[in-house]
Amino acid sequence: MLMLLPHCNMTCDYCVIEDDFQIFPYERAESLMHQLKIEGYTNLILGGGEPTIWPGDVFQLAKTAKKIGFFVQIGTNGIKLPEKFAENENIDRWILPLDSIREPVHNSLRHYRDSHFSTMIQNIEKLRLENQAIYLSTVVTKENILHLTEMAEYLCDYNSQMGNLKSWNLYRLLPMGRGPQIHYDRLKV
Repeated sequence: MLMLLPHCNMTCDYCVIEDDFQIFPYERAESLMHQLKIEGYTNLILGGGEPTIWPGDVFQLAKTAKKIGFFVQIGTNGIKLPEKFAENENIDRWILPLDSIREPVHNSLRHYRDSHFSTMIQNIEKLRLENQAIYLSTVVTKENILHLTEMAEYLCDYNSQMGNLKSWNLYRLLPMGRGPQIHYDRLKV
């Protein structure tokens, strides 16, 4: 994973990203990608913080990565995606967060001025319409653990009809980063 910056446009209660690394300059990222390709790496995840707020153009970097020959993934909170993001031919897989199929539970963990849950559902639908592959990420917390079976059933139904969900990744809450320093005791399982 190429962590482009520590900054994000959200304040999730369990964010494990530290603020102690600097923004990766575009030229350095491109140089590193060439080096990684020489070393035999074939898969590249562009992430952060939030890669869509990176001062370099993350979609241009994805295009460069694709030209170099990488399988390109982008891990994003989905807030600042361009209007026709789902049509982007340089992204092989989208990694999006979905912490509960219950909107109030998801939104209580992922703070955003509007409803983050509805933004995710809209983004998933846009990607489905373009037959784009998605990975969904869920951080398991005390607030969503009782709904994981319900979410698994929903995602199985969704994928049996739509077929573009390639993976559902469950992550353990870690007591590190900017979010858990404050919220760990409330959210730990």
